[in-house]
Amino acid sequence: GDVEERGGSFPIETLNLRKTYGDKTALDNLSLRVRHNEVLGLLGPNGAGKTTAISVLTGLFPPTSGGARISGFDIATRMSNVHQIIGVCPQFDVFHPGMTVREHLAFYARIKGLAPEREAEVLEGALHAIGLDGRWADTDAATLSGGMKRRLTLGVSLIGNPRVLFLDEPTTGLDPETRRAVWRLIERARVGRCVVLTTHAMDEAEALSQRIAIMALGRLQCLGTTLHLKSKYGGGFKVDISYDAALARADPAAHEGIGAFVRSVLPTARLEEDYMGTMVFVVAKADMVVSRLFRAMGSEERPAAIEAWALRQTSLEEVFLAIAKREERD
Repeated sequence: GDVEERGGSFPIETLNLRKTYGDKTALDNLSLRVRHNEVLGLLGPNGAGKTTAISVLTGLFPPTSGGARISGFDIATRMSNVHQIIGVCPQFDVFHPGMTVREHLAFYARIKGLAPEREAEVLEGALHAIGLDGRWADTDAATLSGGMKRRLTLGVSLIGNPRVLFLDEPTTGLDPETRRAVWRLIERARVGRCVVLTTHAMDEAEALSQRIAIMALGRLQCLGTTLHLKSKYGGGFKVDISYDAALARADPAAHEGIGAFVRSVLPTARLEEDYMGTMVFVVAKADMVVSRLFRAMGSEERPAAIEAWALRQTSLEEVFLAIAKREERD
């Protein structure tokens, strides 16, 4: 059968994808599959290989070895087909001087091969979807605010109804309100296609992604749902204790008494962090007795130095840091 039919049910499949520059390995044997109707959050510190992965998959650079298929098309031999079915929102906005919002969308629609008789309808739909219809449509793109420019870049990536969407740090530098507006756009864009999202914002990855992939030093370190990663790498529950730092400094016994109190309630609790009036204890899931903790914190035995406390799951940021530190040690 044709290459499209052999692509299986995964819009993105990579196998041992590798990219080197001289003796530097930017991408080290990346193998993964991304599903339909899925946002895959691609996380990692600077230099982890996220942007390199997107650059190789979108045809900006050829891989050194390994392979990949986008909707069944082999990136080594069918990149012209790949370009027709993908959308890319790069890390930085790229606009042409003197062109309006509408003209930018029309320009990319024609590159994508959109039928002329459908152009007006598609452009109006795109302008409305990104909230740049009305007077904004005929505004010079260079004069737009940062948030509007980002929405236009996202709109350009969606022109031609691509099956696969690559979003490279789509909300960097945006204010919280504009970020939320872009999140809503991405959430709507996920339906009927697959999306690869790179970001440094853990809340963004958690809000938008069905699965998270964490990279470090060019290698894929882990892949799974947020809940799975927290369960596997998080080490259980966290108990945050806010205490009176001035009292603790004046009376070391009061400081030690906080730890002793927590361990009397949860014997296996391990102090992970003690900084600026906050202690963080880690408790394995199997050892956490929530009722006992609540009872003790409401009792008279609770040390006076404890001002507030909270019980929570490990955060995605803590998982990310744990994996990054582990990779540095190795």
